[in-house]
Amino acid sequence: MKTESTTHASDTSIDRAILDAVVSAYLKSPAGPEIPEWIGKSYTELEAQGPKHDTIHILESIQNTCARELARLKRLRNEDLSPIHRLPPEIFLKIIVLSIDWTWWTVEQLRVVASVSVFWRDAILSYNRLWSPIDVMASAEARRVAMKRNPAGPIDVWCWNVPSLTTFESYMKDLDDIQGDRRPLSVLHDCRQEHSRFQEWMRSHNADIVDLFLANMDLEPAAAYVELPEGGLDLKHIDLFGIGLPWDSSRLGNLRMISLRAFRHNIPRLDQLYNMLSSSTRLELLCLTDIVLPEEGSIGSLPAEAKPISLPYIETIALQDVPIAIPASLVPLLRAPMCRTIVIDGQGDDRALLEPVQATMDLITESLAPSKKLTLSVLGGDQPHVHILSEPVIRSPQQWVYWAHERPGVDVKLALPSPDVLTWLWSQISRALEGRDGSPILKTLAVQLPESELESSFPFPFS
Repeated sequence: MKTESTTHASDTSIDRAILDAVVSAYLKSPAGPEIPEWIGKSYTELEAQGPKHDTIHILESIQNTCARELARLKRLRNEDLSPIHRLPPEIFLKIIVLSIDWTWWTVEQLRVVASVSVFWRDAILSYNRLWSPIDVMASAEARRVAMKRNPAGPIDVWCWNVPSLTTFESYMKDLDDIQGDRRPLSVLHDCRQEHSRFQEWMRSHNADIVDLFLANMDLEPAAAYVELPEGGLDLKHIDLFGIGLPWDSSRLGNLRMISLRAFRHNIPRLDQLYNMLSSSTRLELLCLTDIVLPEEGSIGSLPAEAKPISLPYIETIALQDVPIAIPASLVPLLRAPMCRTIVIDGQGDDRALLEPVQATMDLITESLAPSKKLTLSVLGGDQPHVHILSEPVIRSPQQWVYWAHERPGVDVKLALPSPDVLTWLWSQISRALEGRDGSPILKTLAVQLPESELESSFPFPFS
């Protein structure tokens, strides 16, 4: 029967044998120290004859080798257990970027994500796009880390909220220290009079700006305007809260997102909106909200022969609380087969009633296809119309459009010049609700009719 002392002696003997074999092999390898008299020595001999610091150095080198090999084997194991680890790093990083809610992103949160595994850490540390935000409300240390990890890539410059004077001055010093030529800039800024120094910095880097997220907090109309010098980079995303641009600029000809909110001055004319949309074939989102023309103001008109606007990638169209001329002129021209969210409304009590033409119906039915709940309300009175509502969700006024999450659906009103139009309208809607494979997605359908002879003759083909 083995005693505790004999078991301990046996373990020590095994440990010694392992050390002798490992150290001897290490000293014979090209990685071992080039000391001829040590070659072929065992650990026991080395411990007895060699200097202690040399022995420690050898053991630490072996330990580091084992740690690297252990990390490699763990990565291989993770690849077997988790499919995401088998993705090429560039695809994995795209997934990470699209999964992050950048609205409240911080360096500390990025560190947490990087701690998932060695693969995640190495990928995240190497990808400068994840370290792009330079945020005035972040700590100076966090900004230094971001600038160190992203020495030459695109930069997201966030100057928002109401930072203290000390914080703002520290932030401006960091911006002045940014190096690099023609680095694409994304600028998010709450425009205030006391931040004129930042606005001057923005003007000096105007040619490099590709994204503009600007909110007018207290600027006068004449100051609520940003020039776009020719020769600069094309803008991709604009989300402007009462801040005007030169709407004829060639830099607005390749946009991915357009959001204009709370405009009372510097409002683009219809022909300028038409030109921006026509040239931005990769547009993904169009939101015009709370646009009020000044007294005696005019938004202009489009020629009768205006060509259709092809937007094959757009997913969201929202025209809310805007002059009726905007949806009446633009919506019939839009060709948007991928649109899934469409909200159209006029200003105040003025309903934005769309004409029931085929092009407009095509736009609506594409957005109806994924609906699970639908309400159809037929209203009479001096402006007979049908209200089509499938509960879409558009981001709240407080959200910047780039980080918003919409829910597919339709909220539009179609004019009914005569009851006969209903037959055509229902056939269009019923065909959309059949689903692409013939299986309807719709779960709930509510129909509301006026109390008139229209109710008795209402053709209802849905089953």
